[in-house]
Amino acid sequence: MNFATFTKIKQYLLLLAIALLGWGCSNMEDKDISSVSDECPKTPEIVLKSENVQAIDLSSEEMIMSGNVSRRKHKAYRFEAKAGDRFNYQTQEDLCLWFYNPENELLEETKFEQDGNYIVQISVPQGSATFELAMSLTNEENVSSSIAKQSPSSTTISNNSPPQSNITISSNSPPQNSSSSIARTDPKESIKKYYSYINNEEYPLAWEMLTYLRKQDKKIHPDGYNSFYNWWVTVDRVNIKDIIIITVDNDTSIVDVEYNYHMKKGSISPESLRFTLEWNEEKGEWEISTAKAL
Repeated sequence: MNFATFTKIKQYLLLLAIALLGWGCSNMEDKDISSVSDECPKTPEIVLKSENVQAIDLSSEEMIMSGNVSRRKHKAYRFEAKAGDRFNYQTQEDLCLWFYNPENELLEETKFEQDGNYIVQISVPQGSATFELAMSLTNEENVSSSIAKQSPSSTTISNNSPPQSNITISSNSPPQNSSSSIARTDPKESIKKYYSYINNEEYPLAWEMLTYLRKQDKKIHPDGYNSFYNWWVTVDRVNIKDIIIITVDNDTSIVDVEYNYHMKKGSISPESLRFTLEWNEEKGEWEISTAKAL
């Protein structure tokens, strides 16, 4: 074999090796891309840290939480539940949800078997998304028990108390759902009224526009009214920029509010909150039950 022939063979082998290497890398890249599934994995890919788990209260009402998640950025919420409680949720996004029991064991069902603190971890199957998640707890056993107690077969009715299926209403006592009931006011006006009290330093009146449960929430108001007062005296005024009604029914309304906090120290803080308001029939006005950052 002469030198020229040897050189040509060497060049050929080198080109073949480069081609094979390129083909192998191409296949590897294709394999990596195809391995990204559009389904939720059985177990989360991110290990939670305690400081990244937000505590919420689902014991009395539905809560709506929002945020941004991706395959590498998860959200998590801790809540207290009782044996027999079932976790309910609604969202328009394609989310992955995992649940942990009080022993931090991954659950396969959303009906809980013991009392304690549970965690829901949230992600997406691929990409990233800004989500809004409505969460609540129901206890089927309690509901069934309540219905049984109200059924005619388990209720003793005196001669002076006609059965509910044949109630006679006097002309002087209209039903609560009649046109004589207090008309629902515009939720926007309640928000304006609330911040008007704040701007006028009428803090006790603003405090009375909160539901009883919100007043009693030690996470928000650890010292009751004093916590409420001590925060608002640091605010010079609230400038409302926009109010948008999301939903309204007989008992609940959801309102988004965009505004600026003008602090007494001189700074201005823009804020956007989603308020949930509950109708108080006795007071004839909307009361603020939750306020969540958007």
